[in-house]
Amino acid sequence: MMSSGWLPAYHIRCFIHPWQNLYQLSYVYVGICGLASQNIATLEFRQPATSASYALDPVALWAEVTDRKTGEERRIVFETSDHSSLVVRDALNVCDFYFKRSYYAPDLNQIPPELKDKIAPLGLVYACRTAESVWRTMSCLLPAWLSQVARSPAATIAKLLRWELQGFLKSPDVQSFEHPPNLDVERSVHFQTYIWDSIAPDSLEQVNGPRVELTRLLKKEFGHAFHGGIVPSEVARRYCTDELSAQPTRRSSYVAQSKQIMIGIYTRGLHHSTAFKLPEYLASSKCIVAEPIRNQLPTPLVAGRNYLEFSSPEECVERCRHVLNDENLATQMRKDNWDYYQREVRPDRRIACCLDHVFRRTSSPNAGVKASKFQVFH
Repeated sequence: MMSSGWLPAYHIRCFIHPWQNLYQLSYVYVGICGLASQNIATLEFRQPATSASYALDPVALWAEVTDRKTGEERRIVFETSDHSSLVVRDALNVCDFYFKRSYYAPDLNQIPPELKDKIAPLGLVYACRTAESVWRTMSCLLPAWLSQVARSPAATIAKLLRWELQGFLKSPDVQSFEHPPNLDVERSVHFQTYIWDSIAPDSLEQVNGPRVELTRLLKKEFGHAFHGGIVPSEVARRYCTDELSAQPTRRSSYVAQSKQIMIGIYTRGLHHSTAFKLPEYLASSKCIVAEPIRNQLPTPLVAGRNYLEFSSPEECVERCRHVLNDENLATQMRKDNWDYYQREVRPDRRIACCLDHVFRRTSSPNAGVKASKFQVFH
């Protein structure tokens, strides 16, 4: 472990419980562990008491952070739900700051002002891991899991085999997503996505239909210069056989291929969330062609600079051709998106920005966070 050469600025106590959605919260773990590895924070993971309802939500991490210089303590929630209308009310009632991934102001208007004022946008997150984030979470949770297996083995093992845990353990290392703009890419278009048979309360028609239509047109217009399609599944084989992807679908293989392609197509996530693929595209310094981005970010992405916006499949094709035919635009967008990732999306940077906000260190939004890659995990 590397030391930054100064005393840690923070002490962070994270409360993690056995049935937390580790996949959904993995980005937050990586960011917090990154600060610990750089000696910006000391860190401990604890399990909350069963009576601590404010710390038990599956998609919200409760953290108690102390400024080691002043002794001030703040209770912070990092919530990563897809749903912009959802807040963890028990946590919101007693926390000091609440960072919400799917921050859409109109959906928060029903919250009393004194509670709404605690909520700020968390920013772009995606599922990732580091050796340290896996080690710390598993070390904290394993004793509780073993205890529950002894009491009710079948039920506990069934829970442990759920997709969220497997997704967490199989997520690519955070560095696997990174592809700086000085590295070559293939001048082609990438869009690989899912369709669903049940996503209530979202609309199957509004999600599945546009994805299939867009895939169909991209495949027609770009031929061998298009990579991706609809991920094969039972519903996809019934609904859109000709649009199925022949590309890798295992997440590590998908990431390895995607980052080699210059243009990434972005469509909105389920329940109007900001999908994981948007920050993944930024990490690989892609040129991005995107549907309008609804949810608020701490620092907005700029249309025309970080991405070209489209509102129909035909407009998406036109935007892609524009990028492919304008080398200066493509070069500059790749640089701008890599810079945005380094400042705003890299997990240790984003968590550091949150803590700077909490403790009003606004003059240096990334104070102390190293500009290099996650070299501490090599």
